[in-house]
Amino acid sequence: MIYLYKVLPALISPLALVIYFIALSLFVKTRWPRIVALLLLFFVSTPLIGRQTMQILERHHPPIDIATLPEMKTVVVLGGIMRTVSLPNGEIKHDFMDTVDRFETALNLIEMGRTEQIIFTRGQLPWSIGPPEGEILHALALRRGLQEDQVQLTDIAANTAQEARAVKRLLGEERQIGLITSAFHMPRAQRLFENEGFVVTPIAVDHRAELQGLTLQDFLPDAEALAQTSLFWREMLGRAYYALKY
Repeated sequence: MIYLYKVLPALISPLALVIYFIALSLFVKTRWPRIVALLLLFFVSTPLIGRQTMQILERHHPPIDIATLPEMKTVVVLGGIMRTVSLPNGEIKHDFMDTVDRFETALNLIEMGRTEQIIFTRGQLPWSIGPPEGEILHALALRRGLQEDQVQLTDIAANTAQEARAVKRLLGEERQIGLITSAFHMPRAQRLFENEGFVVTPIAVDHRAELQGLTLQDFLPDAEALAQTSLFWREMLGRAYYALKY
């Protein structure tokens, strides 16, 4: 089932739709499929549109000062923080991605006395190589000065829904948590954890809706903008799916 969750959004992504129209143009004599493909590609790869999609995803969770957060016993850090790379000697290395804010915010909350413990999820997909990300983060947190009783790990989880269930098994009757994830992902993640009975304090980080003035470049196709609109599409599909499921 996890393959379906990951593959289906890619099959109906904006870029996939462009490819479908281009493919259709090879079998029909009219120009409209090519015109639609070009217009669609231009639209979804325009930086102005890309920024707007990020603003829509993050509008309910603007940046916050974590010093103003209430004290909480447990914060949960969702996976998707590191990528696996191969070194020249063939060894596996884990590098941080842009979502490193999730990890750093959790450690800052410990240092500020706002929480007592951090839970990392053992996020791992069937095709992942190397140990689960959470184990790497757990070890790194200990090297950064945290004690063993301040850091916990869940069972293996392949998506956010499984992460919520894994945290529930780990915490037993405890239901009050702080939830750390990217701002664009928070609405869906919070819904899934609340569906498992948790009372969630959302701690949204990794904001991507960049604030800047309008320039000519905002109307020129850009690969990063295409990535943003693709992320928007995938996240909205996920929200719609779980809205219907629950």
